[in-house]
Amino acid sequence: MPRFSRLAIAVASLLLAGPALAQDPDKDARTLDTLIVTGTRVTDRTVTESTSPIDIITPEILQATGTVELATALSRAIPSLNFPRAAINDGTDAMRPAQLRGLAPDHTLVLVNGKRYHPGALVNVNGSQGRSSSPVDLNSIPIAAIERVEVLRDGASAQYGSDAIAGVINIVLKGSASGGGVSATYGKYSAGDGDKYQVLGKVQDGKGTLSSVTGTISRDLFKLPGGAASVALGLESRKEDMVYNTDVPKVSQAASSGLAGSGAIRKGERDIQAVSAELVLPLVKNLELGLSVRHDRYSDFGNTTNPKVSLSLRPSSSLLLRASYNTGFSAPTLTALYAPNSTTFTANRFNDPLLCPGGVPASNAVSAQDCGIQFQRLIGGNANLTPEESKAGTLGFVFQVTPALSVGMDYWSYKVTNNVSTLGEQTIFGDATKYASLFVRCSQAPLERRNLIGACQNPIGGRDALAYILETNQNLGDTKTDGVDVTVTWNSSATPYGRFNAMLRGTYIKSYEFQVEPK
Repeated sequence: MPRFSRLAIAVASLLLAGPALAQDPDKDARTLDTLIVTGTRVTDRTVTESTSPIDIITPEILQATGTVELATALSRAIPSLNFPRAAINDGTDAMRPAQLRGLAPDHTLVLVNGKRYHPGALVNVNGSQGRSSSPVDLNSIPIAAIERVEVLRDGASAQYGSDAIAGVINIVLKGSASGGGVSATYGKYSAGDGDKYQVLGKVQDGKGTLSSVTGTISRDLFKLPGGAASVALGLESRKEDMVYNTDVPKVSQAASSGLAGSGAIRKGERDIQAVSAELVLPLVKNLELGLSVRHDRYSDFGNTTNPKVSLSLRPSSSLLLRASYNTGFSAPTLTALYAPNSTTFTANRFNDPLLCPGGVPASNAVSAQDCGIQFQRLIGGNANLTPEESKAGTLGFVFQVTPALSVGMDYWSYKVTNNVSTLGEQTIFGDATKYASLFVRCSQAPLERRNLIGACQNPIGGRDALAYILETNQNLGDTKTDGVDVTVTWNSSATPYGRFNAMLRGTYIKSYEFQVEPK
């Protein structure tokens, strides 16, 4: 039976800023009336009109967190955004992954000025958060360059396609124009990002590119009892490619690289074409229905269509009720698919289940090589991965209690199927019978790898030693989570010392269940 783990966490943050600048008394009011460009293709939406929960994070809020790291600042300002700090855990202590509502790092789409930002070349392995993901390095963007950050806390594949399962982070830079248009972007992994080095010199490097052209058009269609119905249409054409180059002669001299047998070149590419539509229908006064749909065609995965339905009701000028439901998907990154396979040691010590069952050496075993040791494990890409899929919904309200005090609350729920991750060495060794196919003996290993594994050089009495376990990326089970977000905002009236404001944002995770084994 699939195994589930349950997690319940309550997190809250309080930001108290003051005194505010006296010459800018309406700043907070303007923030609520800011035209948003995230989560909608319609061009006249504001924060208070959004049918999905969205946060506007200003430079002042970022600075009040007391850090120069963007990801850390966002996690302090928005409790639903986590920024785990793994110590000495592969490369994640240098490029730490950010997670929205506890889902995988690459389940949150990151945009810069509304355009998709390229992920890093680093693949999270070992016990890091979001194993097998290739997250965006948020800290590569300096806080000083940011005009605001829009964080959509709702699924948005109906608008943006892949990766927008948990939500969207849109970083708007200073001096940039907003709105629709046609654009092209290019991303390249920085020097050394994902490289492997040995004493003999660099043995592998990787690079990738992402380019896209997008276009959006919107207009009013016809009148309804509640106002003008509007429509927005979008087109996108995107190309992604990556290549890893391995210096085979150097690898043959550097066994510790673990790259023997990975080949000189590993590469992959894909083309994506998409069309999207969004319809906003003011059915009657103060009641609005939103319908969105997007169709994506992937050259390597085929087609997917994802809808979103949202509804907002304003029974009074001080109360907004809202709800949404959507489906989403996340295509495996090219890194998750094609990153070269390499061997490395397990983090823990284990017994060979055949040659040293239960810690008791068999007659032909070599205790020093078969019992209580760190075995080799094969990690890296898996070209047979399939996309992850999701269903998500929100239900909430925003209540303006007084002109100075507002309260918002949103219930949210996600179910993600077909998660891409790794089983983990503990799970594999914990049930050697169930996962017998993941134990590769010396007789089964490719010659290039077998020649570099010490245990394979000592075939005593027909002993077929364990060469390594397979811990490459694979599709596992489901993730289910739900909880509540709360936001309380207070703005003082003018005082002799200026204007003060306080904000409380909290997230309560009611349940978090994840399958650590395949279905």
